Amino acid sequence: MGQCNGITKNGRRCRIILADDGIKYCRYHKTQDCARVSVASARATPKTNQSTVSGYIYIFTLAHLISPKPRKQGWLRIAEPSPDNVIDYTRSSEFRPKHDILIKVGYTSITPLKRLRQWKDHCKQHFVLLTPDTLSSVICSKRDKMECLIHEFRGLKLGHDYSQFDYQKCGFRTERAYDAEQKIHKILRKGYGFGKLYCDGCKTSSSGVHKEWFLVPRKDIKLVF
Repeated sequence: MGQCNGITKNGRRCRIILADDGIKYCRYHKTQDCARVSVASARATPKTNQSTVSGYIYIFTLAHLISPKPRKQGWLRIAEPSPDNVIDYTRSSEFRPKHDILIKVGYTSITPLKRLRQWKDHCKQHFVLLTPDTLSSVICSKRDKMECLIHEFRGLKLGHDYSQFDYQKCGFRTERAYDAEQKIHKILRKGYGFGKLYCDGCKTSSSGVHKEWFLVPRKDIKLVF
């Protein structure tokens, strides 16, 4: 014989003694046994494997970096990284956007447009998605008319080169979005290194440092796509 394992409304263990040792709950508390099984089953459910989730690969940058004549901004600066994530502004310099651009490549299981809206709300920055249609704005400026013209002629093949790009969602559709993102990051790190973006817009004691930003020459941006 054994005592019922049920819990009364007063928060105390039930005092009913059970005649059968194989039974753990009396007739008043047998539903608690089902509840325990349900909780255990829920906890045992494995988490979704990131690498198997389908979604989109998307690329974005700061809006002013794709203007026809991008200008330096005093708040956008380049500095050597530090272990404690503190920047010495006296040793920093303004980012020069004439020949280079800062981009971030990510993956999302929602639409890139919704994900970008989350970034904007979180960081308080004006981000824009890069698409095949905006490549000429990145590669060319009014100072580089010939290179821009050449790129426009090459752009006649966009339909073939970007068959996986969803123009409505503004991202590359893939069945294994996380794996694709990690492979892209690896390639970009090898070719261009990577940096941290110290964001004043969402800076707190536990965040405000965004990893995996890449400084890419504008002439190479087509290679990223």
